[in-house]
Amino acid sequence: MVLWLLLVRPGFGQGSDFAWSLQHLREQMGPQWLDRALQIGRTIFLTLLIIDVLFFGYSVAMGNIQRPTLQVIVKRIIIYGVLYAILIWFKKLGLIAAGFRRIANQVTGLNETVSPYNLISKGFEFFVMVLKGSFKQITLWSLFTNNVYASFRMLLEAFLGFVVMVGFFTVALQLAFLEIEIMMAISIGPVFLGFSPLKATRKMGTAYVSYVLSLGIRLFVFFIILGFAYGTMDNILQKLQSPESITFQFTYSLAFFSMLTVFLLAKLPGRIEQKITQHFEFNVEGLIPTTLAD
Repeated sequence: MVLWLLLVRPGFGQGSDFAWSLQHLREQMGPQWLDRALQIGRTIFLTLLIIDVLFFGYSVAMGNIQRPTLQVIVKRIIIYGVLYAILIWFKKLGLIAAGFRRIANQVTGLNETVSPYNLISKGFEFFVMVLKGSFKQITLWSLFTNNVYASFRMLLEAFLGFVVMVGFFTVALQLAFLEIEIMMAISIGPVFLGFSPLKATRKMGTAYVSYVLSLGIRLFVFFIILGFAYGTMDNILQKLQSPESITFQFTYSLAFFSMLTVFLLAKLPGRIEQKITQHFEFNVEGLIPTTLAD
């Protein structure tokens, strides 16, 4: 296995198959899913709207409406209009998430081309460099001579290089997971918004809008952390001239930093998003003038 890693061609993780699979997933969950979800959402919305109007007409006819009828009608028209506008323009919510990402990239200077397979490639290439630098200095005889300490240190250095690769791979996995979550949130959201006309099911639609907004905040924090960590590690890796220039202190420092990045990305985005949105909830009735509110 070690020989294979030492002889493997550079650029592992940047293969077209890996990139193509993620791009194909984006295409499958992109416009086609969203267009079908919009069609289904409109159908559900209009069906429930008719049912709600019929129930409202029956309540008016039976005299169950205590407030002025015109005021209630205006309020309902505003609610229906706002909810249907959100449904029709749901594609624009995807721009909110993309906007948060662009802002984070501008703050940190992170390149838009950073992707999961870029991260995997960098981690793997560093691991190969560590192996080349370490095992070139180890012989079978040195393991049984007075140079055992140096051999152990080289083996530990190789292990730390593996930790760096695992760290990069885990960050790539977190990035891919977040990208897929965003694609799914945008692609199937109109179906949930279709349940908005009925007061009994309106929470499904408004809660989904709140979820998309909170996802944008989580995305922003994620890319702030990723931009800082990736920029730092990329600058360090660019300074390497050859496998022999990798030191033990350099390797364990990078291993620590890569693991720290993993934990930061796993904990901080969700925690900060929760603190910001814990008292926030999208409520369409809050947009109605007080003179029309209940």
